Amino acid sequence: MPDLCYLFISKLFKKVSNVRANYIEKRSFTRIDTDCSIGFCELNTIREGGQFHGRCQNLSAGGILFNTDQELSAGKLLRLEITPQQALLAPFRAIVKVVRSRKLGNAEHYQVAGTFEEILR
Repeated sequence: MPDLCYLFISKLFKKVSNVRANYIEKRSFTRIDTDCSIGFCELNTIREGGQFHGRCQNLSAGGILFNTDQELSAGKLLRLEITPQQALLAPFRAIVKVVRSRKLGNAEHYQVAGTFEEILR
């Protein structure tokens, strides 16, 4: 009987482990690591000096992860532009909704995750 219990528990554990492993990999889009400069401003705000800058860490078809010295709250809408280093490509412009922002270390730097709400032409 103990062997039967062991077999049941090991199969159950294996199924749970597979579910957890699959859950981690269930992103809608693959992320691509990149290092390029970005410019952005808050949507629907008119402010002098309202253009900010940051560095893109990674991109996917659904969103972006970038670093900036601006503190941004979740839910904020940004107009974002990525200018490629190669002049052969046109700049990428989009409306991004901030999903989360976290402070990096003691410095005034933030890591911001956002989803693409609209791709601009």
